[in-house]
Amino acid sequence: MNEQIITASANKQPLQMTYSELQKALVPFCKNKLPLVAMIHDLWKASTPTPSLRNNQQVRIIHPKLFEQFTRLVAKENG
Repeated sequence: MNEQIITASANKQPLQMTYSELQKALVPFCKNKLPLVAMIHDLWKASTPTPSLRNNQQVRIIHPKLFEQFTRLVAKENG
């Protein structure tokens, strides 16, 4: 599995995802560390809601800087 961290500098566009999509993308990198998994919800809450729905779930804009902060913390925690 390629565990390359996506940073804001690599992805200039905000991500538009549902909560389940965000979890599916990030939980594997948390390696069962519950504080990191819980932070996914914090990242979601800090995101901007859109009027869009995907699979009956709200789509939110995940801000690149917040996403980068999260991924850097995950990388630091995982060594």
